[in-house]
This record gives sequence, structure tokens and C-alpha cells, in this order.
Amino acid sequence: MANGCDVAKAAGVSQSTVSRVFRGDPLVAPRTRDAVLGAARRLGYAPNAAARALTTSRAHAVAVVTPDVVNRALPAGDHHPA
Repeated sequence: MANGCDVAKAAGVSQSTVSRVFRGDPLVAPRTRDAVLGAARRLGYAPNAAARALTTSRAHAVAVVTPDVVNRALPAGDHHPA
């Protein structure tokens, strides 16, 4: 499995440029963007969302907290179908 460093080497750019391309930085030149995306495609590279969440401390996930939905008036296993 290829990583960002492998893509950078294949595209002839720095690892930070690879990161900027995958973040969608508009300041990356189109030719450079094409070189990075082409190298990533050839190597089978895809950014890892879990690794990104670790480095940015942002998971882009939503947690849902609900109250206990068990009806305590009914015996266990005697649930009404929804």
C-alpha cells in the first residue's frame, strides 16, 4: 500500500505538496496537482480518513445521544413491533 511519501517521490514533489493537493488547496498549480493525482492513481494511493482525523483532531463524525428507549412497563422480550 502506497503512502503520501511514495506519491511525493513518484510525482517529484514534497510530501507537504501531496497533502495540499488532497486537501484541495487552490494555490497548488494545475500541473503539479495533475502530477500528484496521476502518481497517486498509478500507485493505488487513497488518503486514509482515520489517519487524517488523528493528525487534525477532527473526525467529522456526529455522535447521537438518546435516552433509554426500553419500556420498563413491559416484561423483557415483550416488545411491540414498530
